[in-house]
Amino acid sequence: MISVLDLPSEVLETIIVSLSDAPLSISALSKSCGRFFSLIYETHDDYLWRRIFLARYDDPRDSDYLNVNAFDKHGWRKEYTSRAFAEDCIARPSLIESPASEKWLGIKREHFPSLIESMLRLCTTASPLSAANSESDSPSSINNVSKAENEKDASLNIRQINKLATGGHFHPLLSWLSPPYRKSAEDAIQAACKLLAFLGPRSTVKCDRWPTSDPFEDSSCALALKYGRRRTYDMDYPERERLFGPFIHHSHHECTPDWIQLAAIRFVCEDAALTEGVQLQLPASDLNRLRPCNWTAQRSLCPTAHNVDNLCKTERDWAGVEGAWRLFVVWLGYDSLIAFNGNMTNDEEVDSGQVHVNVALRLRVVSYEPDPEGSPLFPVIKIEGESGGEGLEAHRVEGNVSMLSDGSVRCHLRITLMLRRNGP
Repeated sequence: MISVLDLPSEVLETIIVSLSDAPLSISALSKSCGRFFSLIYETHDDYLWRRIFLARYDDPRDSDYLNVNAFDKHGWRKEYTSRAFAEDCIARPSLIESPASEKWLGIKREHFPSLIESMLRLCTTASPLSAANSESDSPSSINNVSKAENEKDASLNIRQINKLATGGHFHPLLSWLSPPYRKSAEDAIQAACKLLAFLGPRSTVKCDRWPTSDPFEDSSCALALKYGRRRTYDMDYPERERLFGPFIHHSHHECTPDWIQLAAIRFVCEDAALTEGVQLQLPASDLNRLRPCNWTAQRSLCPTAHNVDNLCKTERDWAGVEGAWRLFVVWLGYDSLIAFNGNMTNDEEVDSGQVHVNVALRLRVVSYEPDPEGSPLFPVIKIEGESGGEGLEAHRVEGNVSMLSDGSVRCHLRITLMLRRNGP
């Protein structure tokens, strides 16, 4: 009698790879007999695990251009199992409801960041959007990514994130925006809020209304928005050592983003945009906008492992900053700002009195300067431009774009009113 074990190893490996979307099945198969165990866990290289990984996820080497060979050293098996385990944990209904808890599904508190970081890597190592799916005139066109899922270059990573987002599995992370964690640099809280900042409020709604309806109709999301307003308009927050912005100061030369503050700002801006019917170019219903090269493919080489040598040889607009943008600003009237910074209790709420402006912004690259604290791949970009239009006064814009130590991009702009003379 012919057994499945009589098949060549190459065929058995193909069967194993076909189970890539069912990690527990691979584990169960390895326990069925010694040959399968040997094929799965006793190989001398990572060839099989690389095939398993690439059947479920995008190739991270296409995005990891800062350290091209790091992933091979890290191990395909280790990364596959960590991602699959994190997805399984987050999809469970008993997900942590409070960041004060000491355990989450039996996992110690110090392991929280690694689970969230696995989810973040799904976002940050998604396959770059091909130039074929980009509009040549607008780096932030809403049409850039709308075709991606219908074409051959659809992202496997975004597929996995979408499964969790549309199921509301990220909803419990909203508790991490609560007031006790106002200026926390704790890894677990920062990682959770970074994911919130990436995915936005729609991914936290715990029902089947996503993504067509207003996420702030959900009571928990509305509560997170209240926390977000308090954090965004907290006038005790800006400090010189934090560069008067959403940053955490680590040393004299090093700051990294404060993702708690950035998640709060995103919630506030997206709520204002929904209220006013403004179409923001954010990775909301279409998470493909998280993919690399979504904004820059038509302006410069897509930064992948295959062209990293070329990127070292020339100054370039590596941030894709030159071109047409939209400037969306939200602020409070003085009365509301004073009320938000008064003696209200955490349960009180006032009419936010928010005002917004949405204007055209055009930026140009002026020059490049070496970044003494950064990588030679990413020089400081000096920029200038104008904003205004639609009946508003014209403003001059100048500033610079640089890379922070954690790989985040900082765009620092100064905007001044341009006074026009009447007559000669």
